[in-house]
Amino acid sequence: MIATALIVNSMYQFFLHSQLIPSLGIYEKVFNTPYIHQVHHSCNIEYLDKNHGGILLIWDKMFGTFKKPIKGVDCKYGIMHDPETYNPITHNFFEFAEIWKDMKKSPKFKDKFMYVFGPPGWSHDNSTMTAKQLQKAQNRHEQIDLSVQRA
Repeated sequence: MIATALIVNSMYQFFLHSQLIPSLGIYEKVFNTPYIHQVHHSCNIEYLDKNHGGILLIWDKMFGTFKKPIKGVDCKYGIMHDPETYNPITHNFFEFAEIWKDMKKSPKFKDKFMYVFGPPGWSHDNSTMTAKQLQKAQNRHEQIDLSVQRA
């Protein structure tokens, strides 16, 4: 039974990552679709940290992480801080190395804990911003220096 559930889930995840399927209308009220899921893979500020659900949208709606694609705002696929290499080993361990560098910046245990378990972009000295902080700044039409975020 578990193997069957894993197979069905894997097949649905394959379907979610198609770029050829348009909006599926009423189906998207309950289920994740490729049109909705593209937001999850976007690095646009307005789409950061959204649409994590695998099959059902209820979880994103419950936790406030649901976002429909905005008309006129194309999803820019990628990550905020590119490791600038095609090495698969670097890509798999890059973020852990970055967290380790961040942890070494602060002597406080609480800050080290937050670098590991806090939201992406959190910093003890406010040198970088979380997705929520970036989105608030964008909503206030503030100028956001993303080069600092990516450094």
